[in-house]
Amino acid sequence: MSVEFTHVPSGNSYPWQYLSSGRDARALRPVLESVFGTIVIDGPAGILTNMDIAAEAARTTSIPGIALTHWSGVIDPVVASRQIAALDRLADGRLSLRFLFGPDGHAGEEAEQIDHAEALRQTDEYLVLLKRLWSNDLPFDHEGPNYSVSGGFVERKGPQGADIPIRMGGVSGIALNVAGRHATVFELTPGTVGEIRDLMRRVETAAARYGRTGKIRFALPVLFTPAGQAGHPTPSGAVAVSGPPARVAQTLLGYAALGICEFMVSGLDDESAISMFSRDVASLFQRTVPILAARRDAGYASAREQSGIGGSRGRVFPPSH
Repeated sequence: MSVEFTHVPSGNSYPWQYLSSGRDARALRPVLESVFGTIVIDGPAGILTNMDIAAEAARTTSIPGIALTHWSGVIDPVVASRQIAALDRLADGRLSLRFLFGPDGHAGEEAEQIDHAEALRQTDEYLVLLKRLWSNDLPFDHEGPNYSVSGGFVERKGPQGADIPIRMGGVSGIALNVAGRHATVFELTPGTVGEIRDLMRRVETAAARYGRTGKIRFALPVLFTPAGQAGHPTPSGAVAVSGPPARVAQTLLGYAALGICEFMVSGLDDESAISMFSRDVASLFQRTVPILAARRDAGYASAREQSGIGGSRGRVFPPSH
């Protein structure tokens, strides 16, 4: 059971402070790089600023993953494919792309549902074009419902080529269908344990329709509040976790037992909060994961011996709240 932590900066403490050359940034970057496998780039200023921040992250950090929030309909796909390939080169293959559809994957009124479906169809076509542009050795033409390309070609591919990881989310049927076709990581919408398990199964079913069984990993957004501090307002797109480190770690372990392999942690807005999470929560979690995995495997082996066939998937540790 391998589980990673992803850092999600809040809108008012965005990565310029992490990536600048000042003393605070020099102290903070090693902490980020030691515990977090990915940093999310999703600033309030929009898609072009996100690209600038991603470039700065690529130049100034060694964090393994840079998740750039991106969307279709703003930049021509040929132009975007070249810019993203250049970012992937700058990042030495550490880049991934996030495509989001609203803060929690839900559409509102019926009119918004129509726009939501159209946006997803546009994104589907956009991603198909990006992948062709990153992989084709010769120029090609394309005429689709949303995009027209003549002689599309990217001469300088990124190190990942067409395999740049794609992160998606959502709950509607069309969102899951597009994610099943394209996603490498699916960012879950929080809910009860049963609701999360059901959403994961729906995603896996959608992926199977495209021959992608087992190809999607699951990430859960969590909002962390240290024990003794006032809670953050809880966004609809994150599970709130708080309390002593042992309780937080146990809660995360319960979700990990569902098959979640990444926690996208928000609420860590300064060096002390990031350091505390790394020292007190992440380290305890990472020490406990191998123990639980060993217990699970031992339980599975014992069940197989007793039954002679089949067996159990082992003990599931439900989230504690």
